[in-house]
Parts: sequence; C-alpha cells; structure tokens
Amino acid sequence: IDLLKDIHKYVAWILHTSAEVGRKGATGRIQQDELLRILREYLEHERHPTDIIDEVFNTMLERVMMLVSRIEGTYEFEVQPLREYFAARWLYDTAPYSPAGQERKGTKPDRFDAIARNPYWLNVTRFFCGCFSKGELLDLAERVRQLLHDDQLKETRHPAILAAMLLADWVFAQTPRAVTEVATGLSHPNALRKLLTVSSFYDPDENLQIHTMCGGATLVASAFEIAKA
Repeated sequence: IDLLKDIHKYVAWILHTSAEVGRKGATGRIQQDELLRILREYLEHERHPTDIIDEVFNTMLERVMMLVSRIEGTYEFEVQPLREYFAARWLYDTAPYSPAGQERKGTKPDRFDAIARNPYWLNVTRFFCGCFSKGELLDLAERVRQLLHDDQLKETRHPAILAAMLLADWVFAQTPRAVTEVATGLSHPNALRKLLTVSSFYDPDENLQIHTMCGGATLVASAFEIAKA
C-alpha cells in the first residue's frame, strides 16, 4: 500500500510539472510506455525489484483506480485535484532536512517559496501547506507575510488570495500566533481590496469563509475600519 501511495505521488509530480511547461504537448496525460518507464525508474531508484512492474501497473489501474484512461493508450488522474494533492504530498514527504552544519537546499520552506509564487501551483500550495505540522506553522506564516510584501508580487492579487485561502483552509488553526501573523498581514487595506477584485484565473464560485478562529474576526474588523475611513 505504501509503495502504491508513493508511486502515485511521484507520478502526480511528474504529470503536474509536465502539464505546466507543456512538454511534448503534455496536458496532464501520459502515454502508457512513458508511464511504464517512470514506474521502472522509480522502482530502481527505491531499490524495489523491477519484476513487479506489471503487478504495480495493473493494481494502479484496476484496484486503486486513481489513474484512468479516457484516451486509448494514455493515462491521467481521474480529477485534477487528485493530481494536485499527490504532487503536494510528494513535495512535502521528500523534502530533505537541513540541520546546522549540514545545510541542504530543497527543504519544505524552500519548496513553499518556489511554488507559492506561481498561480499555476495554487491548489498544490494549499495542499502542501495543509501537510505542515504544528511546529512548522510559525515559519510558514512568516513566509506568507513575506509574500504579501514581495516586491514583484505585492501589486498582484495572488499573495492576498493565497493567504486568505490558507486561513479559510484552517492551515494555521493549531497555532494562534500563526493565525494572527497571517490575518494581520492580510488586514492591510491594499490586501483586502485585492480580495474584492474579480479575476477569471481564480475560481469565481469558491466562497472563501474564514472562521473567527482562523482570523475571520480580525479581517472583518479591519474591513469595517477601512469602510469608515
């Protein structure tokens, strides 16, 4: 079971990345021979016997059924959110530790900084942040606040939308200080105004409801203050 989960994470990462860059016309689908090649490479890298590749392939399609074939000879995740979730889990679960004196790149904070700036990775970022444990949330909150003030992004809607979504997702709920950090950063008039601007990129049907425990009260109070000014 764990092997199948890990393979789905890896395949999701490959497909989501390929779909973004449009490699070979990729649209989130993969040819059967390419999928088998990726499975073989993964099994070899993780030191699993490669003679189980057919069993793994058939189990993924016939029992787990998260990958489907809508076009003959190609495979894709049944729905895009599944691909985005597993890609996020891959990023989180494979991030290296970076202890003092043995610093490494590609840590969880590094990966957040990389994907959070790109609207294409918005849902992956949300799933990724939802994986963070309590002890990691204060650093994550600080990085969200930095994003709100980023010189290249602060005039766009993206940082404000992402911050609001993470609050609505209850990402920071375990750590009230983290909630306060993000809600305070989002309470700036410019940030609040950006939440009201209509944009076709983000899902117009998504109703962001930020609970009072997740910073909702802070944002409502700030909105009233702005309205009275």
